[in-house]
Formats: sequence, C-alpha cells, structure tokens
Amino acid sequence: MKTLTALLHSLQTWEKVLLISCIVAGAFLYFFQVNQTLQFQGDQGRDALIVSRIFTQHDFVFIGPVTSVGNMYLGPLYYYFMLPFLWVTYPSPMGPVYAVGALALLVIPLLYLFVRKLFGPTAAAAAVILYTSSAVFVAHARFSWNPNPEPIVMLGMLFGSYKAWIEKDHRYWLLVSLCFSALLQLHYVTLITAVGALFLWMLSFKTELKKYQKKRKKILSSGFMRSTVLAIGLFLVSLTPLLLFDLKHDFLNARSFTELITSSNSFNPAHAAAEKQSSIIQMYDRTLQILYFELLDDIHIATATTFFLLEVLVVLIFFIQSDSHKEKQSLLLLLFYLVPTCFALGMYNRDVYAHYILFALLISVMLHGFVLAHAVRQHTHSITIVPLVLFLSAYIISNARSLPLTPPSWTVSDIWHLSNTIADRVTPGEAYNISVINNGGDNEGMNYRYFLTTTNTPPLQKEEYDTAQTLFIINEMPFEVTNPTSSPLYEIVVFPNKIPAEVYTVGGDHQVVVLRR
Repeated sequence: MKTLTALLHSLQTWEKVLLISCIVAGAFLYFFQVNQTLQFQGDQGRDALIVSRIFTQHDFVFIGPVTSVGNMYLGPLYYYFMLPFLWVTYPSPMGPVYAVGALALLVIPLLYLFVRKLFGPTAAAAAVILYTSSAVFVAHARFSWNPNPEPIVMLGMLFGSYKAWIEKDHRYWLLVSLCFSALLQLHYVTLITAVGALFLWMLSFKTELKKYQKKRKKILSSGFMRSTVLAIGLFLVSLTPLLLFDLKHDFLNARSFTELITSSNSFNPAHAAAEKQSSIIQMYDRTLQILYFELLDDIHIATATTFFLLEVLVVLIFFIQSDSHKEKQSLLLLLFYLVPTCFALGMYNRDVYAHYILFALLISVMLHGFVLAHAVRQHTHSITIVPLVLFLSAYIISNARSLPLTPPSWTVSDIWHLSNTIADRVTPGEAYNISVINNGGDNEGMNYRYFLTTTNTPPLQKEEYDTAQTLFIINEMPFEVTNPTSSPLYEIVVFPNKIPAEVYTVGGDHQVVVLRR
C-alpha cells in the first residue's frame, strides 16, 4: 500500500500547487481573527466549564452534552477531545477552537487524496475547492462545538468503507466501527450512517459467503467474521459510559430516544395518500438542503432543482456508459450513505440545521466533485473546462458573502471583561449567582459562568442557587427590557430584594443590575 508520502510525491505539479493553495486559503479562513469572531455562547461555556473541572477538580465525566431535542445525552468523547487543548490555553477557551480548526484544515489534503483515489484528480480538485470555500464548513471550523469535527470523522468512515468493501481488506471494518462510534458521540443524527455501513457489510458478507461456499469452508472462522466481531465489540465498548449512565438513571437516554422516535412531532410515517405526498415533498426538500441550500447562499429552489436534475442525469449516463467497475463502486459508496440520510431526514418533522448534517455535506461536495469532473470528461475539447471554472467561481463568490470573518458587536473578550467586572465586585466567600436576560434561552449565562469560575470567586453551583446572597442580572437587551428586576426568570422572581444595590453598563449595550439581600 502506498504511503501518504508516496501519494503526495505522485501528484502532478498543478495538483501540488492547487492543494497547497487550498491549504493556505483554509488556514486563513479557519484562523483569521478567530479570537475576535469566536462564537462563545451557552453551549460553548457549558462545555468549557465541564472540561475545565476535569483538570482543576479531577471531576471526570461519563456523559457528554445534552441534545437540544429529545433531552438525550451524548457520549463524553468530545469533552476528552477538548481536554488537552483547553488545559494548554486555560483560562482562555481558545485551545479547543484551534484544535477544531486544525481538524478542518487536515480534511483538505485527506479529502483531495481520497477523492483522487475514487474518481481522479479533476474530481478531487473540484471537491476540495468546494469544501475549502464553503461558508458552512468555514463557520463550523471557527468555534468549538461537539458536531464540528463530523467532516473528518465521516471521511475516515468513508475511507474505511472503501478499503473494507471495494478493496476487501476486512480489517478496515474496525475503522468503520471506530468512526461510527465517534460520530454517534458528536451528534445523534449521524446514527443514519449505520444504514449505509450495514448495507455495505451485507454486500461484503454475501461476497464472502459465496467464496467460502465454493471452498466448502465455514465463513464463521473467516477473517471477515473476526473483523466483524471485533468491530461490533469496539462499538459496544464505546457505549459503555452511556450504558452505565442509563443503568444509574432509570434508562433516561433509552426512554428519551424511544419517545423521540415514536413521537408524531418527530417522525410521522405516511399512511394516507396526502401524507405520502407530503413526505415525498419533504424528502425532496431535505435532499436539496443537503446538496445545495446549505452550500450555496440564497440559491433559488428552481435553480437547485435544475442542478439536481442535471446531476441525476450525469450520474445515470455514467452508470450506463462507464466501463469502470471501480468508479461505479466508488460512486455507490457515496450514495449508500447519502440516500438513506435524505430519506430519514425526509421523515423527520422538526427543523434540520447545518450542524446536524455536516457529515452529509461532506459527501455532498464529494458527489458534486465527481459530477463536475465527469461532465467535463465526457467532452475532450478544452472549452468544456469553461463551465467548470464558471460554476466554481460562482460558488466561491456566493459563499464569500457569508464567511464569518467580521467581528460581532459582542465578542468573547467582552464576555470575559464583563465577567471580570462581576468578580471585582464580589468578596471572597460571597455566595452569589448570575441570571442573564437574552433571546438565546441561556438564562444561566454559561459563557459568563465559565469565566467567573476561572477566578478566585466562582459563582454558586446549580444546586446552591437558592442560597445566593447576591444576584447579578446581566441584561443583554436593555433597550427592550427596561425593568430587568421584574423579569419572570426564576432566579430573579425568588430573590427577596428587588431594589438594585448597583446598576452599571459594559460595552454600551449590556446592563448589569446588582441585587443584594
């Protein structure tokens, strides 16, 4: 097997120039002013707070973040991924941000080499340009959040599937299992990838069964089955923390998952003709979302439909005309993972956000790369390069408008500064709490709470909120909420004294009201 170094040396000069250019562009897009544009909201503050307690208080965790839908807990993988990087930069939360950006940057050369192996250099070039310049991938590479590493893990799962199914190296089922286990701890929507992996395994099993029947040997003793058993064992081991959590908490996760799946608010399998039509329409909408809407800013549905029909036509022509069995298998590999995702999300009644489907968006850019390359390959005249260049140029320009490179009005430095103003007003041992008035729903202010925890005067733990002697109300909407002490937030309502001891402003548009018993 060729080493990575040998593969890089085998690239043509134009490929090396393109790849280096994309890596440089990616480094700029992922890290330029990232400390000034960082998204550090409630989820990021909560994660940083939990992870910091691992190395400051030796408070090890066995579950990960809770999902916004379904009240289910993910595994702790992302927290332990964050751990060494947060430890290095503590109390600054930038360490995990740089780590996420580095993973996104690593995708660029790996994606190029993998797509090149599947479909050739033209497809690889198109795919890596689409990935590097995509605003949605750039946005999720510039802050720390559990779904953000999905692309590189999905790439590993696709590579493992390629080696196991197409090249028949059964050891790589272990890599498939490892990557699937990791994806499942990043976001539960990635559970859909099990369908593609299982289908590929069944095709491999069928091939192996025929081979062993000809040899009159039992398949149970084969290397294929040994790898399968080890892969299943690896997956079950990855579930151990969640299984122990469920045993201790009356199967909370299992019950929440069952309720989510069976609830009519989440999934509604169609029975009547009208419901079937609605499900088909929604499935088509989800397909366009994965293929186009998340990748192209403000694309019209008619344009997306035109692209979709053209790409379907190119794929059909390829399957009819191509003599390359390997390329057909490679394309099927992508479709086996992408089609079930579109189908399952078409049955899902709730909103689907970009971070749910980062794994599918990676497959999408690979598929677009193949289609663009094959469309060009069908014509030998160099003039066919023009549509490819025009499409990629339009794609880059469209995404450039949405790149998150402009600092917001309220930065992580401002959050840190406001937190310090609170810490400066607290005496050692003072029992205090904070409550935040905002539109985001994080009324506990986990981003502020993280920075306060890094000081010598941390706020009260959740179970101690009722004992607070001082309450700091952070009003992020002072022009809309002019009387924050009358807010219906529980911590404010139950605080006995509503007469402010102090009111001050930070940054011109963030008001802090201090209440003391």
